[in-house]
Amino acid sequence: MPASSKSGLAGRLQNLIDVIGLLPPKSGDDPYAHRRGEPRAFAVLWLAFVMIASAAVYTSIGSPVFASANGYRVASKVLMTVLALGVCAFWPMVRLSQARAARRDVAAGLKDLAIVLLPVQAFYWPQALLTGWGVESVAAASLLLAAWATGVSACLLAAHRLPPLVSSGRGSAGARAAWTAGMLSLPLIAPLVIGSGEGSSPGLMLASPLTGHWELLADRAWTGHQTRITDGHWRAIGVSWGACLSVWAVVLLSTRAQPAMPALAADRDRA
Repeated sequence: MPASSKSGLAGRLQNLIDVIGLLPPKSGDDPYAHRRGEPRAFAVLWLAFVMIASAAVYTSIGSPVFASANGYRVASKVLMTVLALGVCAFWPMVRLSQARAARRDVAAGLKDLAIVLLPVQAFYWPQALLTGWGVESVAAASLLLAAWATGVSACLLAAHRLPPLVSSGRGSAGARAAWTAGMLSLPLIAPLVIGSGEGSSPGLMLASPLTGHWELLADRAWTGHQTRITDGHWRAIGVSWGACLSVWAVVLLSTRAQPAMPALAADRDRA
């Protein structure tokens, strides 16, 4: 490839990266310029995650012509598990590796929540037509994941408002690792208890977004419907929403907003 052509391609790629905001620009004196374009970069990363996960899971069932209805239902539940991992692991890991993106951190957190939930909801609801699952069952599964996503957004807000992360806008690697480990461990408690053989009650299954949809969308054809939601299921989902909204309330009432990216001036002085 001629050098000029290569340079032109590299230049266009760099421009695309700068516009989306995936990496700091090579030029300019603002080291946070790529963060000021948020949430574009996170939206790109999240959509890529959803698309790659969908392609990988559904490709595994083989040709759609020969795939059975039950095989498609299992693949859909596997993808729901992967999406739940994205909500509870990928999202926190991305955001806890960054400085806070905006001065209006609550608004930034709500934008992230919308970016995460909209593509996921666009996947969930058509399953009522494609799998034979009842609308009530799909609604219950989507509401459970939405509750956990709401809780994750509240925890990320707390992580960026509470010491020691707010002390410099970046915080120590240890503090970020501790927050990340804590957030990753919460949805794993119920699956680990179930895997240890200590029990697998509906309430325990619904205590995690990784296992909740397996309970809500379990095959109950003997009832006359493909799936069936009970009052106990709705109560468990209500408890999840109550807990996650309580986290938001506690964070908002017990913390105050910190200036965005407080290390910016110091970084410029050092530069």
